[in-house]
Amino acid sequence: MLIEETIDKTAMLKPLIISFAILFLSTNIHAQENPQYSHFLFNKLAYNPAFAGGKDVATIQALYRQQWQNIVGAPRTANVSFHSPFAQQRCGAGIMITQDQLGLLNNTLVDLMYAYRLQTGGTGVLSVGLQARMEFARMNWEKAKTTTGIDNTLQTINETSTKPNFGIGAYFKNQNFYFGFSAPQLLESTLYKSAYKDLPSIKRLRTYYVMTGGEVKLDEKIDLMPGMLISYIPNAPFEIEFNANLVFSKLILVGLSYRVGDSVDGLVGVQLSTQLRMGLSYDYTLTKLRSQNIGSFEGMLEYQFVYDRIGVSHLRYF
Repeated sequence: MLIEETIDKTAMLKPLIISFAILFLSTNIHAQENPQYSHFLFNKLAYNPAFAGGKDVATIQALYRQQWQNIVGAPRTANVSFHSPFAQQRCGAGIMITQDQLGLLNNTLVDLMYAYRLQTGGTGVLSVGLQARMEFARMNWEKAKTTTGIDNTLQTINETSTKPNFGIGAYFKNQNFYFGFSAPQLLESTLYKSAYKDLPSIKRLRTYYVMTGGEVKLDEKIDLMPGMLISYIPNAPFEIEFNANLVFSKLILVGLSYRVGDSVDGLVGVQLSTQLRMGLSYDYTLTKLRSQNIGSFEGMLEYQFVYDRIGVSHLRYF
């Protein structure tokens, strides 16, 4: 992981705060360039624009993640989204706003999604989606603190950058199965370039996602929901996450995820009403970073505008 490789180098740049060192002291930043979610099964819009309208009803969701608690400058992510089908379920549209903070760097992503949905017989739906994005980066130099008092080499004027991006995706689902493929940021652009020659620029690299999963009824009151997410950046190792959830009486969810080589995550969810759902997760770090933090925490709140007239009897998970 990026932080593991850079902790020993912090003495090389003593004027910078630990969080800044965590963020920048490497040749390139790959490991945490995209927001990471433990609720990936329930936040598919963040990975695939073709999921817009994919829950068959208008859905609004808010999610907050605090990663690597106790490590200064570790990622903090807030995500809010709204999406809905329209045109008699033939199309879907959505909007998503993401605020991602890493050290001194603040990223704000604004995404618009459109999906065209095709019935494939029975309960099957195949969607293809497009995504337009604006990326806003801000380097908050005024928050920098030094370990040696005043350092005149540090600038005090904040730097900003704005870049467009776009993505594509495909998503298939039926009553018991889903599969999706996406590339939500096709442009490889320099989101931020440091004014300091010793610090590298930050690039948005093209990332590909594959997700799949389903729902298996174990008995009248217990459903099993397995899932998997694969992330790939060219010239970097695959990242794979496995997940399994038990859903009791469509009301309570208990799950476990394994992010290969990185963490084991526990999830719980509660159906608070016919339309309102909440979820919490805790990640236990498996890397050497576990001695530096007490884990990662994530919370999710979701509201679905369920209408009896379209035959939705309970809130959908996919």
